Amino acid sequence: HMNDPENYHLLDNVLRQEIAAVARWVAKLEKKEKCDNIFNDLSDTNPNWWACRNVEVLVDNNLISRNTNFRPEDKITKSETIAMLIKAIGFDYQMDANSSKNWQEQVVDYAAEKWVIENFSDYNTNATRGWVFQVADTTIRKDIEIKAKKKAEEKKKYSDEAL
Repeated sequence: HMNDPENYHLLDNVLRQEIAAVARWVAKLEKKEKCDNIFNDLSDTNPNWWACRNVEVLVDNNLISRNTNFRPEDKITKSETIAMLIKAIGFDYQMDANSSKNWQEQVVDYAAEKWVIENFSDYNTNATRGWVFQVADTTIRKDIEIKAKKKAEEKKKYSDEAL
């Protein structure tokens, strides 16, 4: 059953609430126990019981911005997906308001520079489940690589100090 790729619906589009759940998982954060209803269109019951518990914890940890609405059941674009995941992974990305590039180009260029994704310019194309799985897989590998590199640098630093 699990070996059949069709069961994963890889070509289906993804919703904003689903990417929020992925981002929370990638950031290794616990779901909130109870929602504070900080978005007009998101509560413990609207559109479901689990979305705001994933979304609000991202706001609480400054991983996404607080707006009036979250639009949980809207499809999410590829650039919105990267924007939501890049900070969750642990990168200290900040948008440059003075840049001649729009936010989409900035976040995608940044992610491509960090080897999280291959650069793309179809920013408003809706993300598919398959594309998100690919990005999540790459980001998890990057995260492991970065941590291993940091550990090696710390080890080297200590051995240098010992001399």
